Amino acid sequence: MIELLFKLAFLKINSYFKCDFIIIDEIFDACSNENKDIAVKLVEFFKMQYKKLLVVSHNNAIIDTIDERLTIVKNVNGNTILNTSGFICFLRS
Repeated sequence: MIELLFKLAFLKINSYFKCDFIIIDEIFDACSNENKDIAVKLVEFFKMQYKKLLVVSHNNAIIDTIDERLTIVKNVNGNTILNTSGFICFLRS
């Protein structure tokens, strides 16, 4: 998480490079329970700073902060189920 904060600070300082999206891949899943609230606040901050935010997480506290979700589940048959709000897609392996 520290590395992400340094990158964010660098992007704020460097006015030459502007980015309107950020991808966060499972960096909050290793947070301790004491840091979960900080992680949620950080996601809320990112939502205000960027037009698009892609978060990959297994942490329910983080998932609950996301407005639009894409849930990917592999079932026992090996099929992948993609579930978004109001839409379900089954992919066969």
